[in-house]
Amino acid sequence: MLQQSIERGHVLKATLRKLNQLLDDYGQHEFAQAMVEAINKQVPYSEAMQQILERRRDEKQQPPPIAVTLPDKVKGYSVKAAKLSDYDRLSNSGDD
Repeated sequence: MLQQSIERGHVLKATLRKLNQLLDDYGQHEFAQAMVEAINKQVPYSEAMQQILERRRDEKQQPPPIAVTLPDKVKGYSVKAAKLSDYDRLSNSGDD
């Protein structure tokens, strides 16, 4: 897709920036499927990718993606999910 985009005179830096944003917004699975569709239709444009992704989202009746910007000071943190079974034991303790 990038080769086709370059051949058609698109600025690679701008195209990559937009494609990376779409990947972040829609996820790897949806992005890959849209990429295949764009290549098959010979529309190697980030705008075409966006249109395909939005159409697929509408077909699934999903809300639009919301961009979340994290401050640099928290980007390296990860949160470990708690075991929900611990909470189940609390509710089954018989203190009702």
